[in-house]
Amino acid sequence: HQASPEPTAEKAREVNHGSYAEQAAARGDHETAVRLLFLDGADHLERNKVVANAATTSTSTIRRLSTDTEFLDRFDEIAYGGSDAESKDVSQARMAWQRLKNRTWSR
Repeated sequence: HQASPEPTAEKAREVNHGSYAEQAAARGDHETAVRLLFLDGADHLERNKVVANAATTSTSTIRRLSTDTEFLDRFDEIAYGGSDAESKDVSQARMAWQRLKNRTWSR
């Protein structure tokens, strides 16, 4: 029996943000879920060399990459404007980020 390899920092970060977002959504903490989905998406884009640094990636940067920006408007309203997040915001963010993650990026 061979031991499983240790997860890389990048993989651990991906797993944490994505799974923590789902956990937050399941317990009704929609604001946290929306924020974590943003971090998860930004991490994915960094790993694929679409953005330089996930930690400093802004919604302005993501807007240049996506034709679907409504989820980013809601993120800004929730994260910076004090709007309450709802389950539909989590669903919308989840779907929009999945579309971005599924894109094939030219380098």
